Amino acid sequence: MTPQERIETAIKELNHSLKEELLEHILQLDPASFAKLILLLMRGVRYGGQGSGEHLGRTGNGGVDEVVNEDALGLEFIYPQAKRYRPDNNVGVQDIRGFGGALDEVHASKGVFVTTSKFSPSA
Repeated sequence: MTPQERIETAIKELNHSLKEELLEHILQLDPASFAKLILLLMRGVRYGGQGSGEHLGRTGNGGVDEVVNEDALGLEFIYPQAKRYRPDNNVGVQDIRGFGGALDEVHASKGVFVTTSKFSPSA
């Protein structure tokens, strides 16, 4: 291997290890803390301003967990749903349909479904 290839391989290995370690820590969070982490993530990618996210949901509510201002003025909203599932527990189509129904109930036009797992093919 060239020095450049060795560096690239080391970076890939470190990124993989970091991903696994981070997922392990996230899976230890309670559902409310995971939902709050998603709010911080949304703010981190510049949705809304400081204090624009609001935690709404309760564990097992089947609906939206948060509301985040899409813009600094608060004219558009995004409703995230956070599911802290084990890696072997895929998000199913029923979860997505439930989320869609919850978005409809609050007259939302935008939602983001975030999970620690994967989505089933039907979802």
